[in-house]
Amino acid sequence: MSRRILLLLLISFSVPLACSRPDKTGGKAASDASRPVPGDWVIVRYESEPATLNPLINQTTTGQYAMIGINNSQIYELLMRYNTTDWGLTEPLLAEAPPAISDDRRTYTFTIRQGVQWHDGRPLTSEDVLFTFKAMMCPLVDSALYRSYLNDLTDVRTEGRNVTFEMDKPSVFNVDRIANTVPIISKHVFDSEGLLDRFTIKDVIGAKGKTDPKIKSFAEQFNSHPSNRSPVGTGPYKFEKWETGRELVLARNDSYWGKKAYLAKIVIRVITDATTALAALKAGEVDLQPRLLPVQHAQLTSGPAFDAQLTKTKYSIPAEFQIMWNNERPFFKDKRVRQAMTMLVDRQQIIDTVRFGLGRIGVSPLGRGLTIQSALPNSSTKRGGKITMATAFAIRRV
Repeated sequence: MSRRILLLLLISFSVPLACSRPDKTGGKAASDASRPVPGDWVIVRYESEPATLNPLINQTTTGQYAMIGINNSQIYELLMRYNTTDWGLTEPLLAEAPPAISDDRRTYTFTIRQGVQWHDGRPLTSEDVLFTFKAMMCPLVDSALYRSYLNDLTDVRTEGRNVTFEMDKPSVFNVDRIANTVPIISKHVFDSEGLLDRFTIKDVIGAKGKTDPKIKSFAEQFNSHPSNRSPVGTGPYKFEKWETGRELVLARNDSYWGKKAYLAKIVIRVITDATTALAALKAGEVDLQPRLLPVQHAQLTSGPAFDAQLTKTKYSIPAEFQIMWNNERPFFKDKRVRQAMTMLVDRQQIIDTVRFGLGRIGVSPLGRGLTIQSALPNSSTKRGGKITMATAFAIRRV
């Protein structure tokens, strides 16, 4: 579910809002804010700085937001993305189409799209896809998070533009795990020496993966590669610069293979303190704050001056908070005690006073109306007593 979070939190990144910077003239954009036009740029506040811009070793949500954005496509891209009508994983991205699936539902063959270029001008090939999965499956590469999704992967082969994935057993999640888990990275950037060339996926996940000197050398280089801070992807935005502790800048890729982005630049401004971030928003130093504190939404973001410059709204966030009862303790073994402890928590009061009404009492870890592929609803759970949480964001008007 973590990959679906970005569909919510970074929806602004696909927003061709025609939003004008306060120090610039809007031109056509200002005359018709409902019709997107190319140009201009946006400054987005992040609560924390990414640890890396290597998608295979990244473990932070902000890094993920920066690299694959709203729908599996920003700096890097994945094989497929979501259909925003019903949030099914049905739209091809770096693959030309959904995969051909064998009758036993263990073999999945994707055809890689022609005409896609890396940001350095080199063509994307099926060998890049094979390399990506080899690198990810290397036990000495810091990609355990992704490997945990693909424990059933047994082999990957290429033939021309086709890439075939073999899974140990059929699963309804296999397409999602292959096409919607791993951003595709470039072989020529991360393995210019060809250290992994003579190894198959079976070699990498077998005994050689931990003992072969070349695989060891590759893993060491990969985990600390210079491109972990200056990525080369295939997406609609190219990496421009990273000033540690201050900002990341992404520039529109005018050679993008698909529909060109509207915004000329996305500036990701790192402001860790919520009060400072709100002040920057009000001062026009930030255009979008993806998350407001409940008290900020309720008490500090209203009035004629604010409303003339900014728009705020609410959305649900997929997250889970729990009270864990230790069932090894004799008094917690009785479920009636656990139920009584849950009833002692006034969940509505928490919603009303701590969350300023941004939430509702939940009945399950899944939000009301949530489907397995939905990106919108959310629940945040307390074991035995659940609260569905919501949050809010603000964006500058044009």
